[in-house]
Amino acid sequence: MATADARMFVRMKHLHPFRCLPLLAIAACGSPPGPTNTADGTARDTLWVGEMRILDNDTVFSPCGTTRWYRMQGPALDTLAGRYRHYRRIDGQWMKSWVNAHTTLRGADTVLHVATFMHIDPAVPCEPTPDSLRAGSYVARYADPMGERVLRMDLFPDGDAVMHTSLQNGIVANEVEGTWGMDKDRYIATHWPQRHIHRRYRIKADTLVPYPAAGNGNNMVRDGAADRMRGSYGRTARWLAEAAGKAQGHRIDPSSLRPDMMLDSLFPTAEARALLRGSAADTLGFNEDRMAREWDALATVKDVVPLIRVIHLRNAQ
Repeated sequence: MATADARMFVRMKHLHPFRCLPLLAIAACGSPPGPTNTADGTARDTLWVGEMRILDNDTVFSPCGTTRWYRMQGPALDTLAGRYRHYRRIDGQWMKSWVNAHTTLRGADTVLHVATFMHIDPAVPCEPTPDSLRAGSYVARYADPMGERVLRMDLFPDGDAVMHTSLQNGIVANEVEGTWGMDKDRYIATHWPQRHIHRRYRIKADTLVPYPAAGNGNNMVRDGAADRMRGSYGRTARWLAEAAGKAQGHRIDPSSLRPDMMLDSLFPTAEARALLRGSAADTLGFNEDRMAREWDALATVKDVVPLIRVIHLRNAQ
């Protein structure tokens, strides 16, 4: 393997869960490369990165960053199949693969013609891909010794996720951030880093059914659109919008703030940033040492949310 290719594979193994990075963007994220031709009109092979699996009479490749499936053919298929069978631990296992290939038509179907096998790694999956059609707010209700609890999972089109747990009286008892997407089995996969939890759900109409079912939570029923203004993000946006409006001399709509919006764009002058810092120290109850350690490094609206969440949940207890 060429040195450059080896470095590429090392970098690919360290992608953050559920986040699409610009590395090899044409193959690893978004749409796969379309067919291109050489000077003589024949198809040109390009790098494809995705997951593949082999079942009886069914060999499928799904590019990273998509939920598409392609049947496979071509001269490198035997080599790829041999490597796959060598690493396979369970039937239907998906494995991340790097191949040089192009799409072509076989009857009415588009297939992936694999010219060269490059690499296969059974330990590194593609990141699940958010699907705007499945984004939304999903709710489960269950009883515990303290009474009914409501578990709400907001899945946003960009792959962000927030889990809210509320008591019967409506008070939010817990709130955690995570990420989500569709995996290659077309299940919804969620990741909650603070709890070190990965969960998968089968889709059944408007209900998410935990998979596997045993000990993996409750069915989640769709309950409208995901709302960023719900919970700690909304509190953060309203507070920042009010402070920025006072600094700029006009009202700012909290819903116009985006998670990735830079605080410096809301507070563009040194005077405005000083006013925000003073308000933050008062709201958070931080002394100068904590402000220097925990506030001064914040850059975006989303960076502020964890601090507001801690204050709100502490006050709610």
